[in-house]
Amino acid sequence: MVKFLTDVRVLACLLVLAGSPLIAQETVDELFVFDAIRAGKVEVRVVPRDAHQVTVLVHNTTTGVLKIRLPGVLAAVPVLPEPGSPASRLPQQQTQTLGIGYGSSPLVRKTTDGTLSVPAVHRGGVFSVSPGKVVRKTLKSVCLQYGIPEPGPRNRYKLAPIDEVASNDQVSRLLGYLTPANQRVVQLAAWHLNNKMSWDQLARVTIPPGNGRSVQPFQRRELEAAYQLVEWLKMPTPRPGK
Repeated sequence: MVKFLTDVRVLACLLVLAGSPLIAQETVDELFVFDAIRAGKVEVRVVPRDAHQVTVLVHNTTTGVLKIRLPGVLAAVPVLPEPGSPASRLPQQQTQTLGIGYGSSPLVRKTTDGTLSVPAVHRGGVFSVSPGKVVRKTLKSVCLQYGIPEPGPRNRYKLAPIDEVASNDQVSRLLGYLTPANQRVVQLAAWHLNNKMSWDQLARVTIPPGNGRSVQPFQRRELEAAYQLVEWLKMPTPRPGK
């Protein structure tokens, strides 16, 4: 009986301690990346390797842990010098706006008619950033402005909602399926949807050399896959991941 009462007292003490703020688990709310930027809680830099890959650096400027949510589709846009600043007096060369797809799902699904395989749509993701620390995310991207010079690591870029730069909703949906495996196909489709380039024009396009890259002509099968993907996006049917 004495042992039973002792066990009860120990259990009661443990329950009290579990509710104590000294050992309670602190809950951290998720912050949408653009809300965190506006609130001054994070500083975000975007460093483009070229038109096809960017590194996003998220710096936590607060004294607490932050949970940051990146959307599945977003954009990177060049940062122009402030009017009147010394940099604004130098010759400026506009560089491309980029579309980015962010997600980790490797799933591949068939279209409703079974003719085309597409990855599961990106849902974005959440990651933690410790106080004063920087988290790096390397993401795949595509050019959204054909004919504009390609960016490099020296160009200053920032994140932007895709709706601010895409010419139509199909571009946003397209980027939701961007993966390393289908990047060239998505690039062709993006030029068609966002820049109104015809398929005949795209058949003559090559990716120019840059950053150690040789000239890379597109193949006919890539053009056909891009055409199928665009036609599928136009269909009013449920899409993967919905």
